[in-house]
Amino acid sequence: PISGSLYIEGNRAPRRPAEAQFAEGRGIPARDHNTEFNTLTAICRELFQRLRRTIRVPLGEQGLELPPIADRIGKYVGWDGNGNFIPLQPNEIHSGDIGDNAVISSKIADGAVTDPKVFDPPSPSHPDAVRASKLSFLQAGTDAVYRTVQDKLRERVSVKDFGAVGDGVADDTAAIMAADAAAAAQGAALWFPSGTYMVGATLNVDRDNVVWTGEGASVCKIKRLASADLATLVHIGATTGTAARQTPIIRDIEFDGNGGCSEAVFKVRNVQRGVFERLRFTGGAAHGFKTETSTASINTNQLRNVYDNLTAYSNGGCGFYFIGEKDAQYGHLFAHNNTGDGIYFRAFKDDGNQLAETTTCVADTLLARDNGGSGIVFDGCEKYVVGVIDATINGQFGIRFLSSDTGAASVASNNVNIAAATLRNNALGGIRHFDSAKLVDAVFGTVLIIGFNSLPNSEGIRLSGAVRVDFGVVKVLGQRGTACRILNGTPLGVATECQDITFGTLHLQANGDPASSANHGLSIEGAPSGIHIGRLIAKNSETKTATSNYELNVSASAANITIDYADLKAVDFGREFNGSTVDFGMLKRGPVAPARFVRRTGLPGVLPGYAALSIQGDGSGKDTLQVRWDSGTSSTIATEP
Repeated sequence: PISGSLYIEGNRAPRRPAEAQFAEGRGIPARDHNTEFNTLTAICRELFQRLRRTIRVPLGEQGLELPPIADRIGKYVGWDGNGNFIPLQPNEIHSGDIGDNAVISSKIADGAVTDPKVFDPPSPSHPDAVRASKLSFLQAGTDAVYRTVQDKLRERVSVKDFGAVGDGVADDTAAIMAADAAAAAQGAALWFPSGTYMVGATLNVDRDNVVWTGEGASVCKIKRLASADLATLVHIGATTGTAARQTPIIRDIEFDGNGGCSEAVFKVRNVQRGVFERLRFTGGAAHGFKTETSTASINTNQLRNVYDNLTAYSNGGCGFYFIGEKDAQYGHLFAHNNTGDGIYFRAFKDDGNQLAETTTCVADTLLARDNGGSGIVFDGCEKYVVGVIDATINGQFGIRFLSSDTGAASVASNNVNIAAATLRNNALGGIRHFDSAKLVDAVFGTVLIIGFNSLPNSEGIRLSGAVRVDFGVVKVLGQRGTACRILNGTPLGVATECQDITFGTLHLQANGDPASSANHGLSIEGAPSGIHIGRLIAKNSETKTATSNYELNVSASAANITIDYADLKAVDFGREFNGSTVDFGMLKRGPVAPARFVRRTGLPGVLPGYAALSIQGDGSGKDTLQVRWDSGTSSTIATEP
């Protein structure tokens, strides 16, 4: 049984009533009235149901008339500017005809909408273009919420949003700066899609929290227009004054000076807690990348910048030129084929002539190759810690120490701590401490210097007036001059002798060149004191009778020179050692062989000079312990059995 009301609706045409039985001149029977009223009532109900499903206009408006059937076949119904019906082809429907939320993606079959006005409008600003504010986005994952596509895309600003082309031809300066202003207003990052963005004016970004990110330095480049006369291509921070800028982040872009930029391709000034990663700098008339701290009024304790995976190449000055950094972290820096030095670290002098050193910085890996100057330069640095240095085929030195700001009231002492250094074929030598520079309390772990392709008279290591400098294991191979030289200097204009220099192992082999004026293995000159070497091995190429070169050359004025173990093998006998002020623990002087070693204090009596001790066998089983003097004579100390 069915309870409640049951409605049955049909969709048939209203029936046409039979002709009523109404005759003239006679009354109307009640039965006929009832039949006709029932019929009219049924017709009204059926018409009402139809009207409910029709398109209607408000009261007071004229009715709408459909186009002829021939014009409607295979078309959709639309309205013209006057609100009248018009027939529309399927590809004539565009976003302006669709109300908010009217299209649900799950209700549209793939490929059902093919209107070029929707997907390829004449321009992004065309009224037919689909608006991202009308489309929804849902991230994958639990508790994700719906957002508009516009809201999602505005998480970062693209330079192309403001008209940048990136085709390597058009001037994108205005577009980039407009995009940066928009990013600043939104607190968003600025995105550089792949392309070459030409600029005709310096991109000067003087604000806090700037974030620029490219698609990768190999595919994203900002480049100077050849016609633009610029000091810098990009400048982060104020160009003048003492204001500091906070936390810039620049990543994954190459900056190309295109043969110009008289100061630097990219400059950072008075920046604190910045991050610069995966960047390349090239084509500068001067430096590739330069930082600067203007005065001591900047809180240098807040500098703390991070530089990682940076490359500077083919610039007219230094690859990297850092001035006044403090608490900086250098991850991996690579400078190659620059006209000047590869990587230069320098202190700065403030307005009151006090030197604010570049200090307490840590570097992971510093690589410098094929630069016209030195590979790595430390100029007035303080408390630097470096993991690895590799300086190869540079036009001057592998590592160079300077103190350029000699007029300052205090100057940093270049007390760097370098764990490992490989210095190969640098034209003028491996490590050079210049006469006027301070070098105090520096520490070197493992040092390998190879100089077969260096210039004549180049030196593997030269220390001039250095104080308290320690080396772990040092090997100098093939340098075309003196392998290691320790002498006096004039740091900051003050005459100073080297003091307290220590080597754990000093191995000098195959050094020297006939074209060089001096080819010693180790030369200790002037009046140094406190030179201590744990193990000295010297086997070089030009220690010959016809020359004035020695494996170990020590000044008569030197004091407290101690070598625990020395193995000196000159080309010609008598060229092993020159001097009389060294305290040897064990000494071997070639070419006498086989050799055994005794401590000097273990020899009977007091020897008037130094000598090589050897055990000579005569073939009969009897060995003779002999001492060979500098004069070439020998004396027998004992025989056995």
